[in-house]
Amino acid sequence: MSRKAPERHRTITHMVDVGMRQLRRSSDRLGRRGEDLAGSDDQATAGLLLFYSAECGLKAEVMQRMKLRDTSQLPSYLRTHDLRLLAKELRLSPQSQSALQGCARPPNNGQAVQKVEPPALHEHGGTVRCGSGTG
Repeated sequence: MSRKAPERHRTITHMVDVGMRQLRRSSDRLGRRGEDLAGSDDQATAGLLLFYSAECGLKAEVMQRMKLRDTSQLPSYLRTHDLRLLAKELRLSPQSQSALQGCARPPNNGQAVQKVEPPALHEHGGTVRCGSGTG
């Protein structure tokens, strides 16, 4: 009788640093794939893809405003997955920031992904999709 070897988990000890153009391309690509899955039974994957799309777009905008070349130059407090913190850093309107409230909570029993278009993000050609539980 053969025994299955225990799974080994790798610990990520560093982040991958990318430039602003790469973040924008990733935001677009992840957004398209998330949109494609949003109508399927795989709401969890759709939500994650859309969340990371929004994160990439927000970080790209922060980098542009701070005139940074790549994510290694971001202050440590902005090397985060917290969309609300990134929106606050961009000084988005309170309405836009509140639209991101549901983006930091754990999944909520697979509820449908809800489209949110904060005006400040929409001006830059981006949209954010977060359900009450995506994040």
